[in-house]
Amino acid sequence: MKKERDTMKKFKNIERKYIEYLVLITLAVCFIIAFYFGIQNLSSFSNKLVGIWNAFYVPLKPVLIGFIIAFFLYQPVDNLYNRINKHSKFKDGTNRVLSSVAVMIIAILIITLIVYIVLPSTITSITSLITSIQDNMGSIESFVTDLTKHPMVVNILNFFNIDITTSSGVNATLVNMLSFAKTWVEGIGTNLVNATMSVGKTVYNVFIAIFLALYMLIDKDTLLRQVSRVSEAVFSERIYGRVSYVLDLMNYMFFKFLSGKAICSLIVGAMGMALAYIFKIKYASLIAFIITITNMIPLFGPIFSVIPCSIFAMISGGPIQGIIMVLIIIFIQQIDQNVLAPKILGDVVGLNGFWVIVSIIFCGSLFGVVGMVIGIPIFAVLKILMGQWLMDRKDENKPPLLTSNK
Repeated sequence: MKKERDTMKKFKNIERKYIEYLVLITLAVCFIIAFYFGIQNLSSFSNKLVGIWNAFYVPLKPVLIGFIIAFFLYQPVDNLYNRINKHSKFKDGTNRVLSSVAVMIIAILIITLIVYIVLPSTITSITSLITSIQDNMGSIESFVTDLTKHPMVVNILNFFNIDITTSSGVNATLVNMLSFAKTWVEGIGTNLVNATMSVGKTVYNVFIAIFLALYMLIDKDTLLRQVSRVSEAVFSERIYGRVSYVLDLMNYMFFKFLSGKAICSLIVGAMGMALAYIFKIKYASLIAFIITITNMIPLFGPIFSVIPCSIFAMISGGPIQGIIMVLIIIFIQQIDQNVLAPKILGDVVGLNGFWVIVSIIFCGSLFGVVGMVIGIPIFAVLKILMGQWLMDRKDENKPPLLTSNK
């Protein structure tokens, strides 16, 4: 009987393995077929995906914004709640409400103060920049003409078949440069106008999102328990444990990286504005805004910021100001990489330079600028999970210890 039971167990295990293999093969075949038809009808397929995304994203936009706000504020709320709970005589629920409301008010005041300080001067800088482009046409032309006299520059331009050694060539190049700059600036103006026209809808979405975020912060424990109960009912204990671990790891990695990167970017932007004022470079607020935003993009952020900022400085004060602006960005990036990032971020991601570049390029190609920002924490999570999987496989493949009977 015992042998028959063992035989039946072996057959059941074999059948279960075959069923798992069959399911995996079926899913792989379905994925390949879907991928093939998606490539064959890429335009219509992408349009359908965009339509599906818009159908869900537009009505759920306040919910998503609220979730993002709650994600960045839940840690300060928890810290304040723990401090209040030690000394307060109120109930836990009341302390939770007080801490959530206090952190939300502080966050709104900080954002309002930043907008009040930066936005008017940024708009003024953009307006002044548009008028300065035509006023500095002569200095730009003379700078380009002097630049073309350098043999190395001439060789580089000849390699790319760019002829600016003649007067007509210089004029044509300047016309193209100014046309591009004008289009870019007009694009900014158009976007600002569109943003102003839709300010009512934006205010509505933000208003609803703030209340949703406040509700999520107050009832965080209740919401997490509800999600946990549903997950336990749907998934097995093994899968539920693994999913919970991955979500906790993603939560830690994303919060630590994004919040730390945002703090570093604000400090770097403030340093850029201060140094621009010290060296009397115009459009300091616009330059600081660009440096702050682009610094959120790892590795390539300084490259994206140095080009427009140096051009703005050169337009307002000539080539020397442009060179000073380049040196300023190099200086503050050295401070960021060698002082701020090690102190604030530490080695939270644990990726070497190669995987940082791969994560930025891969996620950036999929999700654009947002992908370049979140690519590093995504790959950091994948690295940890892959390392644990390899360790488990290594332990499984270890030979059993030899024992000797004496």
